[in-house]
Amino acid sequence: GGLYGFVMTLKVTNGLFFANRAQKEGGAISLESSAAQAFGTTLESNTADLFGGGGLSATNSEIHLEACAVQRNSATSAAGGGLYLAHTKTSIVNTTVASNAAATGAGISLLGSGVTSFQGARVSNNEAQAQGGGIHVLEGGRLTLGNSSVVEGNVAYAGAGILADQAALYLSESHVRGNRAGNRDAAAGLQLSGAFAEADGVVFEQQQGNALRVMHNSTALMRSSTFFNNSATPIGGALMSDSTSYAMLRGCLFSHNSAVNGSAAHHAGAVAIHNCTFHANVAEQHGQIYLDLSGGGETVSINASRFLRNVAQEHGAALYMREARGWQASSVTLAGLHAEENHAYLGGSFMFWEPVWDNDVVSLPPECSICTLVNNTASYSSVEGLASEVYGLRVRAPDMDVRGGELISSPIEAEAVDLFGQVVTTFVATMILVSTDSKCDLGGIVAENTVTGVASFQFVVVNGAPGVSCQVKLTTGSMATSFSLQLRYCAPGEQYDVGAQTCTPCPEGFLKFANDSTTCYDCEGNADLLCPGGNRYDIPNGTWLAPAAWSAAEDVRCEEEGLDAAHCFVDYLYQCYVPSACTTTVDARRSGSGLEEVASLELCALDSGYGGGVLCGGTFPVVCQGGYYQDSLGDRCLRCGSKEGVSGALVAVLAMLLVLTVVGFGVLMGKSQIILGAMEGQNNLEDLAEFRGSVEALAGLVPKLGILLGYLQVFGALGSVFDADLLPDLLLTFTKSFFVFNLDISVFLNLQCFSYYHLPSTESLSAFMVTFVISVMMPFLIILLFAFCFRVYLLCFNNNTSLTTADHRVRVTPAALLSPAPSALIIECE
Repeated sequence: GGLYGFVMTLKVTNGLFFANRAQKEGGAISLESSAAQAFGTTLESNTADLFGGGGLSATNSEIHLEACAVQRNSATSAAGGGLYLAHTKTSIVNTTVASNAAATGAGISLLGSGVTSFQGARVSNNEAQAQGGGIHVLEGGRLTLGNSSVVEGNVAYAGAGILADQAALYLSESHVRGNRAGNRDAAAGLQLSGAFAEADGVVFEQQQGNALRVMHNSTALMRSSTFFNNSATPIGGALMSDSTSYAMLRGCLFSHNSAVNGSAAHHAGAVAIHNCTFHANVAEQHGQIYLDLSGGGETVSINASRFLRNVAQEHGAALYMREARGWQASSVTLAGLHAEENHAYLGGSFMFWEPVWDNDVVSLPPECSICTLVNNTASYSSVEGLASEVYGLRVRAPDMDVRGGELISSPIEAEAVDLFGQVVTTFVATMILVSTDSKCDLGGIVAENTVTGVASFQFVVVNGAPGVSCQVKLTTGSMATSFSLQLRYCAPGEQYDVGAQTCTPCPEGFLKFANDSTTCYDCEGNADLLCPGGNRYDIPNGTWLAPAAWSAAEDVRCEEEGLDAAHCFVDYLYQCYVPSACTTTVDARRSGSGLEEVASLELCALDSGYGGGVLCGGTFPVVCQGGYYQDSLGDRCLRCGSKEGVSGALVAVLAMLLVLTVVGFGVLMGKSQIILGAMEGQNNLEDLAEFRGSVEALAGLVPKLGILLGYLQVFGALGSVFDADLLPDLLLTFTKSFFVFNLDISVFLNLQCFSYYHLPSTESLSAFMVTFVISVMMPFLIILLFAFCFRVYLLCFNNNTSLTTADHRVRVTPAALLSPAPSALIIECE
């Protein structure tokens, strides 16, 4: 054409490329792997015969166009009448692309991974033979359109304004207007095919064809955008989406749009509409919003939106919904809607519901939560149309958790309804219920006559085994429908009697906790339990029950035995260590997931003296209630005496300790007469040596006695160290008898009783504290008494005594008497 560049840098200012022709691509300019800038330049009346780009063709390049004009160029056999950009990063600012022609992408054709930005650009009056009149973006292309850009007056068979195929579009503050689709059942404004588009503040107006068409797994996010005066035939004047796509509309305005069905929007796929206004739209047949849910599984949410002065020539001035076979009403959410002065010439001034019958059953339209309807008019009701002809039967059954062999608690109602799910009150006939399978029966044929179109079956008994789903058929004349009654399992404490075909209580020795089985199971797993029948068991006196903690081992055992959690339970029943103390009966019950909140441990009788349920199970030593004390072996609780007796015993023990201390000290000091005798000349040094020998013998005996006492104390502690189950009862009792060698003052004095009477405010701790203080402080008390007596002795006798003989005066110190060797005697001769 006019210019060809390969790996070059090009800058053109105020240039003109006019009436150039290329046999392949790029009528005016063709670039490869190049960088080009054009300012104030015009590309006009250029032609590319074969590959496209009548004005400019660029591949793997970078292009910037500013204040340029690309007009009247053509690529009639290819793409891109004005611009063809493949894998090229492009920036177009304040540039006009107008009156170009091509097979596709008449104005601009964008191919591949390139990013194109339009700012203040105008793409107008371009014409494509097939698709993409103004802009065609495909195969990974990305287009940003903003800053008051305009796409208008373009023509194509489909996607007249913009067509995106496997691409991404970002539009803001722009106009897409006056574009025309050669096929009115196609997009005139923006068409998405496997593409993503996000628009904010965009105006779509005066399109001839869908203003926005979302197809083939596309997603459209429209915010604060306006759809005004668009028209399409037959569906979706402003917006149309298919069953594979998703559209989200927030804060949008739909006004004066028109179509045969869905003048504002026609959705066959998922859609979310929030805070939008639908005003003065006109449908030649049905609905401003037409929801075609016949595919099933769609999710529709319309909330906080307004419908004002819309008109439907037939049904559904605001909403028209076509139900799917097997469709669930919960897939449509309508909330916070306001409908005012809408009009439908036939039915549904607000909403019209077109049911699709499934197995002769029609469901009701979805409810609209917190919705207001003001001055809406229609030949039929504001919600849905009416008809007088019976179309089918509908069953309104209670919660079908039915017990076999018993009368159904609530009636089964059968209705004759018209096309729109309304009861035909003039219908009079006999309706019949009959079981259609061999697993259960109704005891024969059950028949009822209709009253105002409804037959009420109030005395129905279903015979069948628990857990069975019973198939029932409702017929009248040539019409029929089927439904099921689910028979529940027998209640907790019951099992199924095959002969009587009913549930009966579990017999004695058996129980059942949940309603998920047909039979009771016996108590042989724990024969000591008392099973009176039903869903309970009792704990015998003299025992206590601890529920087993679930563990991995228990799960494995249950799995090996083929038991589920409701049947696999292990409880441990223990004999109380003092059976007479465990007299409280506990009624234990179970639920399907384990023990309920009950007193699962047998409690000690309040007057037994023992404290705490667990402690009655053999814990050693026992804990006693107030007014009781442990015996010397620690396994019995005995009642305390009177308060005066307990206090007197404490005084007596302390007095006895004082007397023993004084007497013992006196005996020891009695040996001092040997020294006194020596001082008076009545004893000699041999008597002193004899006394020292006695002291040495006593000192050597003390360690041996200490070792023997230690062994006896250890032997007495075996009953506390080892589990009682590991030692025979006789041996356990024998070892406990050695507690006396602990030299514990509490063995002789009931300190728990003392604390109970004298320290009631600290009853839970006083027994321990008093025992601890007295037991630990007693040795120190004895030492203090010895010290006191010794002090008295020193005051009464001289520390040094002189021995006089005929020839010598001998001075002997008391320390010498305890000296380890005779040579240590200190004898001073004067």
